[in-house]
Amino acid sequence: MKTCVVTLAPLEPYFFGSDKTFSFNKSDRTRNNYYIRSLESPSPTTILGMIRHELLKQAGHYSPSFQYTESQLADNARLIGKESFSLAQSDMQSFGVIQSISAVHFMHDGSIYWPIPGDHNKSDDSYAPIKLTNDNSVTFSSAACLVPDDVNAVDHKKYSDKALLCVDNNSTSLVPAPFRRSVKIGIGKNTYANGRASVDIERKEMFFKKEYCTLREGWKFIFMLTLNDDAIELQDSIVTMGQGKSAFAFCVNEISPQVYEEQTTALATTLTDIVRSNLPDGYEWYYVHSDTLADQRVFSEAVYTAAYTMPINQLVTDYRASDYRHRLSKNHRGRRNVVCAGGCFYTTSSNCSFAQYLSNANAQHIGFNAYITTRED
Repeated sequence: MKTCVVTLAPLEPYFFGSDKTFSFNKSDRTRNNYYIRSLESPSPTTILGMIRHELLKQAGHYSPSFQYTESQLADNARLIGKESFSLAQSDMQSFGVIQSISAVHFMHDGSIYWPIPGDHNKSDDSYAPIKLTNDNSVTFSSAACLVPDDVNAVDHKKYSDKALLCVDNNSTSLVPAPFRRSVKIGIGKNTYANGRASVDIERKEMFFKKEYCTLREGWKFIFMLTLNDDAIELQDSIVTMGQGKSAFAFCVNEISPQVYEEQTTALATTLTDIVRSNLPDGYEWYYVHSDTLADQRVFSEAVYTAAYTMPINQLVTDYRASDYRHRLSKNHRGRRNVVCAGGCFYTTSSNCSFAQYLSNANAQHIGFNAYITTRED
């Protein structure tokens, strides 16, 4: 096995899309003016696709036209696997020499940052979970519901702009979201009415806006990559990701795997210790620090939830297609909701099955479903 730490620094504004990036103006049937907004971070499937592409490129196997002989396809399958990641599959898929990819986080000045847990009392300058208490008037799974002890603890007027945290000397340090956004305007987009092209609208009235994102100076994405072939030596490179193929500086082992593991362990230990000191007796806490393909029972069996979800579609690659537009297609049968990174769930200690609802071996080995918990068994 070979483990390395990969950092990605955007060299230009980027655009990562999802099902929720389009907003159509349905009030005017003659025009479909829309605004497209980039996600802030690459999804695990985006990272997997980039790594597979880079492995092919650095091995000299990549063909921009995607035209391969049967022999070349077999060689590529041994290197990167032969199928796309499946959202619906829980059994482990093979992606060639890619053994595992960790969750994608952020790095600045050598420190690793995780999203602030959703149960954070946002009037505080360091991570402090909202104090919860039993509400015997409502029950879930034969257990009392947990509610904020102080209603002012979730007063929206007290919300701060903090979004990420790191650990320094066993205490948390909170920072604002490190993103800058910019809007690009496109003119002349074809518009459609009742499924047919509208011919009576002037081209100047047909427009769209795309809101791109980038990281502030010094910030990077970071993750750990494990390969099952010691002979492969990934080199620093320039890679492209997202719609528009934005460029990123791809650097290997800017910090060592040991430092990466020490920092992520410190983050997990510090957060669980903070929560344990505030946790009502008889309850456990779960925090997902990556997007998570969770069983829907996480919502029905949690007694308090601080999380939000986002729909994603299965993208299937046709490696024999000659053009990019037909190479990727959506498989709506693979549509899933993910619990977004930062989500928190509280359960009763007697609920021994909850961790299973957050576990998915196939998802976890490419960076989905990373979580920590106060539960020790």
